[in-house]
Amino acid sequence: MSKIDAAYKRRSISDAPVTFGSLVRVDGDNALQAGQYAGIGLNGKHERISQQHIIQLSQALTKKNRSMSVTERVRYKILADLADSQASQEQVARQLGLSSRTLRRKLSFEGHSYQELLDECRMQLAVREFTTSPCVSLSQMALKLGYTEHSTFTRAFGRWSGVAPKEYRIAAVDFKDKGASL
Repeated sequence: MSKIDAAYKRRSISDAPVTFGSLVRVDGDNALQAGQYAGIGLNGKHERISQQHIIQLSQALTKKNRSMSVTERVRYKILADLADSQASQEQVARQLGLSSRTLRRKLSFEGHSYQELLDECRMQLAVREFTTSPCVSLSQMALKLGYTEHSTFTRAFGRWSGVAPKEYRIAAVDFKDKGASL
């Protein structure tokens, strides 16, 4: 098999989910063992091009991050952290390479506070949960959003939306059932 054929088949494999040891259909009738070409390295020319692409992507990401406000970067980090664990101010500051005090000062300069952004992100995630997972209990949702008590989440949600979470869920389900989306 030529290097071009190997590269074509390797590219074909990467366009679909691959399970270790499974057979992958290529060109409709040929089957390959997943990972058969995983050990094939790039030759010198392609490796240099690949490294150049990585450098360019890294520079573009850095430029994008610098163009984002601190508020936008904090929102992004909070949403990512809430999905995995608790989103503490110290943790977010550390991820951004700032001290907690500097983060507070920069957010204040932009007219925001960490707690305000955390509440906005929690509200956004709660609304998304209500519309996508109506069977999740309020206790589970409270834990997922970083609250230790169901009642604390209920009070916070009421403060954000003006209605209790249970009422909001009923309205969201009714709205969704009528064919509309929130």
